[in-house]
Amino acid sequence: FRQGLDALAERLGRGASDIAVDAGLYLDGMVTVHSEAFPDFNLLLSRISDRRHFEGVIQYDHDAVERLRILNETNSLMMMTGHRSYLDFVVRVPFARSGFAREYRFAGANTLIWPFHSVLHSAGIIFIRRGFRDPVYAFVLRQYVGWLTERRANVLWAIEGGRTRTGKLVAPKAGL
Repeated sequence: FRQGLDALAERLGRGASDIAVDAGLYLDGMVTVHSEAFPDFNLLLSRISDRRHFEGVIQYDHDAVERLRILNETNSLMMMTGHRSYLDFVVRVPFARSGFAREYRFAGANTLIWPFHSVLHSAGIIFIRRGFRDPVYAFVLRQYVGWLTERRANVLWAIEGGRTRTGKLVAPKAGL
């Protein structure tokens, strides 16, 4: 991490200490945990959403989930859903039923609201900016996600899609 910051500072023509300060601030805003003091909020929201909107509608391939569980014994999984469909909440249910560990989820930094941010940081939510124009920010995010995956943490990313005023679907914004 430090070597990457030094190389980035040289490439950007900035001081290494300035880059390190920025990186520390960015990392503080991203780092999250799964606190044992809090329930699995992602699973709780998933079950509520499933019961209220999708119960009996969502079907999944049990054999495919089992193959993923076996793969997950030695690898991280990057799960991707479409946020506009709100399936990002429901996708947790089959994984929980199959014994998967809690995943980390990305959320927009614009949704950080006091006092909930502390609870959400303890529930595996990684708050990220919508744009990555700052190369230091992009570097820190890339390193943090790499660190999580090295430790076999699963990550769920809901791609932002959208609809026009007429209801037509808009192409998703890949971003990450």
